[in-house]
Amino acid sequence: MIFRDAKVRAQRRGFCRVGLAAFCGLFARPTLAAVSQDRQAVAPPAARSFRIGLRVVTGVDAQGRSYVESEQPLVNATARSDAPKSTDFWVVRRLPTSLVGALEPTADWRGGNQTPAGGAIGRLLTWPSGFTYPRHTTPSLDFIIVMSGQLELVLDKESRFLNPGDVVIQRGTAHSWRVPGPEPCTFAGVMLDAQPRA
Repeated sequence: MIFRDAKVRAQRRGFCRVGLAAFCGLFARPTLAAVSQDRQAVAPPAARSFRIGLRVVTGVDAQGRSYVESEQPLVNATARSDAPKSTDFWVVRRLPTSLVGALEPTADWRGGNQTPAGGAIGRLLTWPSGFTYPRHTTPSLDFIIVMSGQLELVLDKESRFLNPGDVVIQRGTAHSWRVPGPEPCTFAGVMLDAQPRA
C-alpha cells in the first residue's frame, strides 16, 4: 500500500522500527536511549481527551466482605482549566502500611515534594500546554506514568519526550519537566521515600 502523506509515512516507519525492535528483542535488544531518540523524530500521537474521574477506596465490613468504603471525585471541578492541577490520591505514612484506619490523605497532610519518612505518595497531575516545572531534586524513588498528552523530562545532560503509556523511574536525580505539546498532559506519580545518594 502506498501512503501519500509524508507525515503518515514517518509515523508508520517510526512505529515499525520500534515494534520490530521490540519483537526482535531476543536477538538484538535496542537500548532505551535508542528507542527514545527514534520516537522523538516521530510526530506525537493525535490529541485525545482524558477523563479525570473518581477515587474509589475499598474496605472490609464487619462480616469480612469487601465493599466500596469511599468514592469521590479526584479533581476540584471548579479549578481553572488552564492552571496546573495536582491531587494526592493517597498518602502512606510508613511501610509496610496498615490496610485499616483513616482514609488518606487526612486533614493534617500538607503535600509538597517530600514523602513521609518511610512512606509514599500517590499523586495525579494535569499540567497545561507550555507549563514548566523548575529543576529540582527529590529524596525519593518516583514512578511517573504518562496517561495523556506529552511530557518532556529534562536532565542535566539530555532530555526525553514521553507519550501516553511511557513510564519514568526517577531515582533522586536533578530534573525538570515541561509540557511541549499543544495539549495538557495528565500523568500519575508514585513517590517512595528513599535513602539519599552517597
